[in-house]
Amino acid sequence: MNDIDRYTTILTWREEHLDSLPDGETDYYEYKSSQIPFERLKKEIAVAASAFWNSGGGIFIAGADDYGSIDGGIPSEVGSQKVRDWADQVLAHVEPTGPYAINTIDPQPNNSKIEPNHVVLVIGFGESANAPHMAPDYRYYVRAGTHSLPAGHFLVEAIRSRRGLHKPFLRGLLRPSANKTNIVELHILAANDATALDVQLTFDPLPREFKDMGALFPLKIPIIDRDNPFVMDLLQRHSIQASTDDGSLAMHLSYSDVANNTFQDTQMLDPHRSMSPVPIGSEDVDEIKRSLKQLVKQMKRLNYMVDRSRPRTP
Repeated sequence: MNDIDRYTTILTWREEHLDSLPDGETDYYEYKSSQIPFERLKKEIAVAASAFWNSGGGIFIAGADDYGSIDGGIPSEVGSQKVRDWADQVLAHVEPTGPYAINTIDPQPNNSKIEPNHVVLVIGFGESANAPHMAPDYRYYVRAGTHSLPAGHFLVEAIRSRRGLHKPFLRGLLRPSANKTNIVELHILAANDATALDVQLTFDPLPREFKDMGALFPLKIPIIDRDNPFVMDLLQRHSIQASTDDGSLAMHLSYSDVANNTFQDTQMLDPHRSMSPVPIGSEDVDEIKRSLKQLVKQMKRLNYMVDRSRPRTP
């Protein structure tokens, strides 16, 4: 499992895994004693969530002392609510909510350090693409060594500006094919260094030429990044503007990043704005000449009829 998925490993933990915790808190691990009241624990979880999401992720453990040793665990219920559900509600008040996983570890059958009807609450926080994250006290926190500290305005803005670098930024362009006469190609390009995975592409509505191929959509593209743009033949030049009512195409993309965050994007593709003129070939010139001859012939005929209808001067 890679570093991006590191926080989800806590879902497989049992009591024996807690024996291998670091001997003290680090920038990635935070411990809270079993003696902490739930009202205070609520605030500590929210602050830790903001700090870890703003700082690349981490693991929060309630039911262990400052040295990472199990010290009895916390009650498995808060009132009539399971502590796991209670923790979910606490995290929902951090804005926005980032990626996380929760595991409540029950006492093992023999020689358990966890008391009956108690659990050790473990929350894994993943690296977030939507930072900064604000705690319910309207502050933004970051992880600094073994502490979660409020972030100043400059640091919050730096975290916010980093968001655009993490999210894949895809854009579609219509271009005449360099190798095929009168064929328009769709190019989907990555505008930053982030990688888009499991891209799904469709149009709404589908161009008329694709009506019989609806089962093929959405198209599935494994990866799009700077080194792997996506290119497909779309339509013939003469028919693309007639494929929809106004000549534009609505392209819908859904995709994920390497942290498994999902995104959706809609872009209007306008052939009038995104395509350069296509040189006219000899066959096109001949067709234009024939049309002009017919037009001239009709105009002469019309002028002749108008001239004959005029009254003659005696």
